[in-house]
Amino acid sequence: MAMNQKKIYDCKDNQKLYRFLIFPYYVLLVGLIFVPMGFIFFDSFRDTNNPHSLFSQSLTFEYHKEFLTNLSFLYVLSRSIAISIIVTFLLLIIVYPLAYLISRLNYILQTFLVILINGTMWINMIIKTQALVQILQLIQNNCQITLLETNFAMILGLIYLFLPFMFLPVYTAIVKINTQHIQAAKDLGASDWQVFKKIIWPLSLPGVITGISLVFLQVATNIVAPRYLGPTTQITIAELIENKTLLSGEIKQACAIAIYLSLVMFLLFYLFKKRSYNEI
Repeated sequence: MAMNQKKIYDCKDNQKLYRFLIFPYYVLLVGLIFVPMGFIFFDSFRDTNNPHSLFSQSLTFEYHKEFLTNLSFLYVLSRSIAISIIVTFLLLIIVYPLAYLISRLNYILQTFLVILINGTMWINMIIKTQALVQILQLIQNNCQITLLETNFAMILGLIYLFLPFMFLPVYTAIVKINTQHIQAAKDLGASDWQVFKKIIWPLSLPGVITGISLVFLQVATNIVAPRYLGPTTQITIAELIENKTLLSGEIKQACAIAIYLSLVMFLLFYLFKKRSYNEI
């Protein structure tokens, strides 16, 4: 009886400690995500001529209506999402075999290659993009082919910038797979494809989902690669928001665009995550 009471008290103490430790994260979550998103959402409905007024006498759907009825806005949004899907898919195709091969190497070589790949995250994106611009410019001048200011250059730049963000979670998930499970499946007569389909892929899927989560939204809202590498005649949703905010001063219109971008991204991610976990 005394032992059971002690376990109950220990459990309650652990719960109190957990709540105490997790409280600062909730504060940061609310203060840095929910509150700013609330202001963006509210500002997209404000109808006021005083930009310094926090509250408005009336609300309007004008900015949302303009976005939903303007075909050029919808085209920019769909193009940005399409680019994000393409880049994320290509990154997964490149990163997954690379992560699997590296996970099969010895520990020292694994550590060296992981640091080499993820070390690029410490370098500013603009510097990395400018380095890629110089390389493409050199190839363009010597081979007489157009590379800069093309969709190809933009997609290549996005892959280069976000490859570490996809690699690390996928590699971490693969390296944690117990090799005894793989060996047991092979001993039971499973082929390499069956081992991959039934063991490696399901166990690494959480890492794949994490990598896609890190990459997908960042690619869609990235402004560096489209500006320095992409076509000058076409813009992405991030450039559209920047133009509305800094050049035109239409902050409330930019807030409405940002809201719909967030809704589309969350919806796509939810559908993908739900389908992926159903396959496990």
